[in-house]
Amino acid sequence: MRAVGVEPRLWATRVHLDAALRLAKCLIEGGSLKLGKEAGEFLDLCERNPEQIPSDFWTARETQNSEQMLLRGAVLLKATGPLPRVCLEPLPESLSAVLREPPPRVWSPVWGAIRASGRLLPAMTGVALLAAGASTACEGLLFRGFLDLGRHLHLSGQRLAAFAVMIAFLAGVLALEWPASLGLLRLGRHLELRLRLHFLRKIPLLSDRYFQSRLISDMALRAHMLQVLRQLPEVAGMFVRSGASLLFTVAGIAWLYRSAALPAMLMACIAVGIPLLFQPPLIERDLRSREMTGALSRFYFDALRGVRAIQAHCAERTLRSAQAGQLEEWAKASFRHQNLFVRAEILQMVLTFGLTVLIVYQQAARTGNMADLLLLVYWALSISFTGQQLASIMWSLPALRNTLLRFMEPLGAQEETVAEAAPATHPRGIRVAIEKASVVAGGQRILDDVSLEVAPGRHVGIIGLSGAGKSSLVGLLLGWHKPESGSVQIDGLPLDAARLFQLRRETAWIDPQVHLFNASLLDNLVYGNGEDAATHLDTVLENADLAGVLERLPNGMQTSLGEGGALVSGGEGQRVRMGRALGRPAVRLAILDEPARGLDRDRRQKFLQRARRHFESATLFYITHDVTDTMDFDHVLVIEQGRVFEQGSPRELYEKAGSRYRALLEEEEIVHRAWSDSSWRHLRIAEGLLSESAEERPWIQN
Repeated sequence: MRAVGVEPRLWATRVHLDAALRLAKCLIEGGSLKLGKEAGEFLDLCERNPEQIPSDFWTARETQNSEQMLLRGAVLLKATGPLPRVCLEPLPESLSAVLREPPPRVWSPVWGAIRASGRLLPAMTGVALLAAGASTACEGLLFRGFLDLGRHLHLSGQRLAAFAVMIAFLAGVLALEWPASLGLLRLGRHLELRLRLHFLRKIPLLSDRYFQSRLISDMALRAHMLQVLRQLPEVAGMFVRSGASLLFTVAGIAWLYRSAALPAMLMACIAVGIPLLFQPPLIERDLRSREMTGALSRFYFDALRGVRAIQAHCAERTLRSAQAGQLEEWAKASFRHQNLFVRAEILQMVLTFGLTVLIVYQQAARTGNMADLLLLVYWALSISFTGQQLASIMWSLPALRNTLLRFMEPLGAQEETVAEAAPATHPRGIRVAIEKASVVAGGQRILDDVSLEVAPGRHVGIIGLSGAGKSSLVGLLLGWHKPESGSVQIDGLPLDAARLFQLRRETAWIDPQVHLFNASLLDNLVYGNGEDAATHLDTVLENADLAGVLERLPNGMQTSLGEGGALVSGGEGQRVRMGRALGRPAVRLAILDEPARGLDRDRRQKFLQRARRHFESATLFYITHDVTDTMDFDHVLVIEQGRVFEQGSPRELYEKAGSRYRALLEEEEIVHRAWSDSSWRHLRIAEGLLSESAEERPWIQN
């Protein structure tokens, strides 16, 4: 500190005073300390005992080195301008495509969906709405005429005729309003239907990467909120009708009361201008409020899905605390939005009603005709009322726009290119060649310089620790990931969009994440397997060990499995997934990713044997944590930190000194011996009954 010309003792005095002032200010604002003498005495006390000041009020503290001080505070950054352009690594094509995308055109898809209903219906509805808007000004003129006619119509027949004219006019207005309202409702239904169909056609074309970066609950909320967009034609119709009414009313005032023309036009400008002025901040705050509403919906959805785990771990208090934080953020966002909305609405109402009073006051001083004055009052109040209607419509536009924007986001996402490829000419499995492939996801490198070649019909075991990159490796073949560098070839051809589309038709994939639908067992087994899948169910039930499951189901093959297979056990659900894969025709690539998770060891080994016989001619990748299951495979890959650490036949790797494969196998045997120790009690659950076996059942059979 002396190097910059500051004595340590002087610096410490200033720091003590600053901390004491911060503490005193906090206590004064909280009402615990009074200004004046009491505050001065408190500062003297802090000066004598600075160690009593809490650490949060210090901006600098002494260190063990008396020549240094530890500062705490904000960092001020100053931008001096853009840096000179440097050569950077080119972005991946997927990111470059996203950056090249034009800004979303929110309203054009809506207009396209409305035009698909035909031009006649929107045109006729628009004309009817314009006429209905003009009827507001005509109503005033009609009533004004009746006030004058009342003095001249003495006969009852004449009065009845005038009354009939008025009824006919009102009936004509109703005849305009009724079909216009029906037309708007019909346009709303057509709009929602076409957007839903567009959404359903688009979703299957999106890449897996798109869904991996978004929550299921968020996508479900977007689809659910589509019903709000049905209101768009009604809102547009109200805007046209109110706008026409405002325009004709102002024109009527300018025609009959020229002195009131300027205030009337000013009222109309205020009625339209204030909502437009507040539109940008309202859009921003409404979008923030909707994001927080979506976060709350996702929170409740995830809480309901994990309610069993929450109750089992007594985590209700933690859940309530997390909910309180979410609710607080939602309340703040909603309050900011509503606060600005109410202020803008009050400003618009005060100005329009003030100008209404001004117009009526000025005209009352100039004319003595009560009928003219009543007509002016009616039209002036009509401007104010119509202005409020227009403002209400404009206030609702940000919410509708943000809902539409969130809905249109997946519709504008990049699609997977689907093209027909030539059918395979090889009845055997595929040939896989991966050369120096690297994959980056979420800013992290999950596969690094992977090279691999697998001959057709070869069965390959893939092992490694959790998170090593085993599933990411087969994800290259499933199309989940695209290599940032390197190449992937199938049967000697690059894995492009057309080849991937054909490969997926020839792939059987078993994974615990494969979804079971809320449908019958039969529908879940034949899903995606073609029209002839039901003819091979006997073999499927036998190979997937589903015969016992079928016997226990009350309605046999027509028994519903529940959403995600909730009405069957975890092991039974996994066997259903196996059955779906085993029933797939013309399989050239089989990917078994922990296929027997949830099954006991005996069932797991039997299933693996049956699966390998079933996919004997196909190229098979078997991902597992049980190293012993890979001893009979043709080839084994050991994956660590996104790299192929070693590969070869199991016997060669086991006999190799310092082999990672052998180390994993020995670690597994140690664990199995520990579980097979006689000090453990052996409990067995079979058909819902718990029993204890006195004899030991060793995990490893030599």
